[in-house]
Amino acid sequence: MEKLKICIVGFGWFGKMHYSVYKDMNNVEVIGVCDANENSFSSKQKSLQDEFHKDVSQNKDSLSGNIKIYTDVEKMLKELKPDLLDIVVPEDVHIDVALKGIEYGCDLIIEKPMTVNYKDAQKIEMEANKKGVHVYVGQVLRFDDRYRALEEMLQNTTKDEIRHITMERNFQSKSHLVYGRVHPAYSCLAHDIDLTLWLSKNKVKSVSAFANSFLNRTYPDNIVAVLELENGSLATLQNSWHIAQKCPYGFEFSSKIITNKDVFVIKNEPVIHNWSNDTVDYPELFFWPKINGKVKGALRNELEHYVQCALEKIESPILHLSEVVEIIKVANAIEDSINKKEKIIL
Repeated sequence: MEKLKICIVGFGWFGKMHYSVYKDMNNVEVIGVCDANENSFSSKQKSLQDEFHKDVSQNKDSLSGNIKIYTDVEKMLKELKPDLLDIVVPEDVHIDVALKGIEYGCDLIIEKPMTVNYKDAQKIEMEANKKGVHVYVGQVLRFDDRYRALEEMLQNTTKDEIRHITMERNFQSKSHLVYGRVHPAYSCLAHDIDLTLWLSKNKVKSVSAFANSFLNRTYPDNIVAVLELENGSLATLQNSWHIAQKCPYGFEFSSKIITNKDVFVIKNEPVIHNWSNDTVDYPELFFWPKINGKVKGALRNELEHYVQCALEKIESPILHLSEVVEIIKVANAIEDSINKKEKIIL
């Protein structure tokens, strides 16, 4: 069986999660891992996510002995010449690492958001096309079985039949210490922008967004964005970083799509309730649960799909790069609307 040679750059909690998926795949060989922080290579290394993602600690597999470790990504690319570079670094350096990977002729997987700037997203698309490499982006909800099922249910619904969309995605305040390192338009709303574009089949005509900051940090902790779609309907995207610490998963979301004849609702409500004398537990079963020692769920679906696309040397039929560039365009417009306090026409 042909194996795809992969290097991972960024070995924080989510880089480790990617590695946990790859190590169980028969068509993948992880040949190198890079992180500027040498402590990241320890399976015992703690992360801030340990405090608000209760499933983080169970997905910290030790690196096997034949994987080479680097602190310099260019050195890794020069020496190992991977087929694919998996980019799981902080969002503001996605652009630099992606362009370096393209320079060395690698296909890329870039964790969401692709970039935090529309021009940078366009540049990655342009350079990838010039070099003839494929770029796959980790919009993980495209691979969530709940949304895959919903998309199938909406296949016979035309874009003109969409009447209203409401997306809400909220987190604990402590998670803003990590994900608030970039504007929530990219770290959070990129999910809901993608769902809106994908499920409605509409493009966005204009954006009016509002925000405030009770945490007094660089970026806001409450956002409401109203997207005017090309058929005249509205999509309302809401995000708050103030839910209580006892929320079952550390986050909560809901998605509602109203058409001229149907209403569809998805919520992240618990499937399994585990009550004991000491604790109440609600295991998360859709994103990256560990079952029988293996990471399952949407993340596995995503990485298995992208690996197969890279082996076949094709663009993903599930998520085209041009769609991802459009996500960043809308996210940029949300940020601009908040900063300029005006409607942004796209």
